[in-house]
Amino acid sequence: MWRRTEGNRVLQLYNTFEPCSAVAEVRSFVALKGKNMLKLYSTGCPTCKAIKKMLEDKNIKYEEITDENEIFAIADKLQIDNVPFAITSDGNILVSSLEIMEYANM
Repeated sequence: MWRRTEGNRVLQLYNTFEPCSAVAEVRSFVALKGKNMLKLYSTGCPTCKAIKKMLEDKNIKYEEITDENEIFAIADKLQIDNVPFAITSDGNILVSSLEIMEYANM
């Protein structure tokens, strides 16, 4: 379903998931959005707010997902146990706030 790419902690999303509406939505996001766009899964916690501010300060476009059902569905499929996490428009999965910050600083 997912694996770490060599040399870093970014995970790559593949099309091997079981059918799930949240996963289908992620696939369409990856297919339709341009570069430098994130789908940010956030609960509004202090860390999530700090990540949003950093993305805004760096002019990185993002779509914030706050629906807990969607967050849990994607997190369960990807075996992620924390928020925030993000999926880039090219399908890379950033599994922690640290990885999101590293992505923003590239």
